[in-house]
Formats: sequence, structure tokens, C-alpha cells
Amino acid sequence: MDWKYTLSLELTDPGFDFTLLHDFRDRLLTHEAAQRLLDTFLIACKARGWIKARGTQRTDSTHVLAAIRTLHRLECVLEAIHYALDQLSAAEPTWVQQHVPLEWYPRYGLRSDQTRLPKDASKREALARQVGADGYQLLAWVQTADTSPGLRNLPALEALWQIWLQQYYRCTVQGLEALRWRTGDEQPPAAVRITSPYDLEARYCSKRDTHWVGYKLHLTETCDPEQPDLITQVITTPATTPV
Repeated sequence: MDWKYTLSLELTDPGFDFTLLHDFRDRLLTHEAAQRLLDTFLIACKARGWIKARGTQRTDSTHVLAAIRTLHRLECVLEAIHYALDQLSAAEPTWVQQHVPLEWYPRYGLRSDQTRLPKDASKREALARQVGADGYQLLAWVQTADTSPGLRNLPALEALWQIWLQQYYRCTVQGLEALRWRTGDEQPPAAVRITSPYDLEARYCSKRDTHWVGYKLHLTETCDPEQPDLITQVITTPATTPV
């Protein structure tokens, strides 16, 4: 069935439910069908003279929120271990029971937004160091584990490793071993800084009075006098990508 006819039926049928739009969107995303749809539309517009060969166009952008909660640094590392332990428990529950200490359960059993964090700065610093040591210990256990190779390739463990590189400084030279929480000045730039273990590409950005974590949608449209304004390109990029 032609997709235009299908969409027309979905929108006009008395039993239409908005969730059908979700299914239609999924079909458009399959095999880049959305881009093919836009290209077909633009070809038709050019054939009718609505788009000039050397016409005037403008590009602007708007923010797109990532489907995640905004986390500060300490929440992010706590959530990273919680996420890693959840995936490990689903993949190898027996291995988790054999390796994870009992004191980790109250520390990482809940999501970070359900955990009461210390208000004292020195206690928060101490907790951050403890979380850092636990995270490296967990990564070491997994790397040396005599279990399925897929355990080492879990997305949550990759997120944990990348976040630990950004948030902690560790020296492993014998006799000079050290682990510390990086200072604010040692943080990577926003263009590469991970803000959540659940979306490694979401970035923090500011545009005038708008502050968000997520992505940026760039829209290019024609703006010739006496011609319709038509969108000619749509691109989604990390939030820190300029127009």
C-alpha cells in the first residue's frame, strides 16, 4: 500500500490513535526513508519552480532535549555504576553475587536521584573517591572474569570506562599509585564531556537564555521573495555543534 494513502487513512479514520504516528515515524527512519521522502519532495518543488538554482536560503537551529535526567558529576558516576551493575546482573547474576561486596548494595542499589548525598563538601569528595575506586575495581573484575566474552562488551561498562577517564585521575605506576577526583578545571570541554551513562552523545549547551542537555536540530529553508518558504535540509547534531 502506498505510504501516503496509509497515512491518510490513519489520520482520518474514526479509530485513529496518536500512537500510530510513532509507528509511521519508525517506518520513515528505516533505511533513511525520511531523507528519501525529503529528496522526493524537493525534486517536485524544483520542477514547479518553487526552488531557484541559486536562491537565498537561511539556516537556524533549535534545541532537542535528550531523553535523560540532568545529572551533576557525583550523580553521574553513581548512576554509571548502578547502570553497569544492572546490566551485569541481567547478563550474569551468579557472577555478580560472587563478586559484588554487600556494602555496594545500599550504595549503588538505587538510582542516584533516590540516594541521599552528603551536603558537606569533604564528605562528597570522599564519596566521589570511593565511587572511583569501586568503579575501577568493577572494571578490573570484569576484565579478568572467566566468563562469556560478551560480559566485557556491555554498553554500560563502556560508558563506565569513558566516564571514569573523564572524571578521575589515576596513576598506576608501582610505588606512585594514586586516584583522585578531577577538579572542575580538569574537566574535558563540553563538546566531548559525557553527561549521562544512558546517552554518551548527549551534550550540555547554552544558546542565549536556553540551557539544555541533548542535541541541536538545524533547519535550512528557502527565503526568496514571492516564493514559498520551503525546508530543504534537516540535520540533527550534538548540542555543541554550531550553525
